[in-house]
Amino acid sequence: MSHVTITDPHHFLFGYRLEVLKERSGRGPAYVVVALPDGRPRAVRIASTNLAETPITPHPNAADLPRISARTLIPLMQHLSASQGDSR
Repeated sequence: MSHVTITDPHHFLFGYRLEVLKERSGRGPAYVVVALPDGRPRAVRIASTNLAETPITPHPNAADLPRISARTLIPLMQHLSASQGDSR
């Protein structure tokens, strides 16, 4: 990894793509050291970068989803409709 992007919208460097430096952060393993635009090193929390992004999982196929019968849904809808009528 030679660069990271700051993905935390609350971070003041949000959206910046910064060079990763090989030095270790004195703040611990939860941080990565990057070069700021002016060249100074800065420790940035890994959770604030694209290094922490979870991999995107594809949406399940409709065939993989559990099936619910109309015999289950109709009484549920009737119950919900009756409950709404009670609260008015």
